[in-house]
Amino acid sequence: MEAIRRCCALVTQPPSFSWAGILVLAILLPPVGGAARCAGAEPLDLRSSSSRAAQDDALRSIPFEKLSPESRNTIDRVTSNVSLFRRMPVRVIPCHHDMYLFLVEHPDVMVNIWETLQLSQMRMRQTAPRQYDVDDGAGSTGRMEYLYSSSDMHIVYVEGSCSSPLFAKPAQGRTLLVLKSGYITQPHGDRYVTCRLDAFIQIDHGGVELLTKAVQPVVGRIADLNFVQTAAFAGSLSRTAEVNPPGMQRLAERLTSIDPAIRQQFMEIAGRIASEPQPVLAGSIAEDSPPIVAQQPGALQTR
Repeated sequence: MEAIRRCCALVTQPPSFSWAGILVLAILLPPVGGAARCAGAEPLDLRSSSSRAAQDDALRSIPFEKLSPESRNTIDRVTSNVSLFRRMPVRVIPCHHDMYLFLVEHPDVMVNIWETLQLSQMRMRQTAPRQYDVDDGAGSTGRMEYLYSSSDMHIVYVEGSCSSPLFAKPAQGRTLLVLKSGYITQPHGDRYVTCRLDAFIQIDHGGVELLTKAVQPVVGRIADLNFVQTAAFAGSLSRTAEVNPPGMQRLAERLTSIDPAIRQQFMEIAGRIASEPQPVLAGSIAEDSPPIVAQQPGALQTR
């Protein structure tokens, strides 16, 4: 437990734009004013983008032929009228593949960890298979649903509202998230995960949409920072499972806001990681990290 606490600190300066909570909520991260920052996280990679070319590339990457008609319609509704698009920077993190995939597919586990460690006021509760209700504790609430999941891509739809003194009434919005992931195992056993998140954001409230576009660089920077911090936190959890198995087990036992079966899966994954031979980590990743390398689902099987 203490190992996890030592790797975390709180961001003490919340941004002035509290209305950006709808964006933060949409990308499944801690509230901007209380994001979990991990010591040793890589500096921001400036290869993030809000360009039309990046947006078109993100849209082309969606495997529409593998989606249900309902999911395709949902995606079309968001992408046909995008208020703001952001491609987050590619990250490369030292992380066990099984831990990463589990956290991506069970976001309530990481949120419950932040809640338990008092790093965030965000709450996330599973309401149905692949569906969650989210409350950031600062006026933003929403519902999220996984439309597609594979080892190298996850597509998530979020709809919600954000209350702020800046608006006469809550702003309504929808976000489509496309997370691309790749997995690398070095010859000496080090495991790395590459990840990149694309966010298509649609906001109904006209004034909010204009304000969002006016300060898009600021909003994008906030989103980038939270994405980087969250990816680093996942890597820190994986590393803690290697070096402090008892602490991870105690932490898992304190996760009372998630389904007991999911908590048991988390404990089992942490236990498997602890039982594997521990490689010597190669150190920090260079800023010119390799692009995402997608692998087949079988590559994620624990060996």
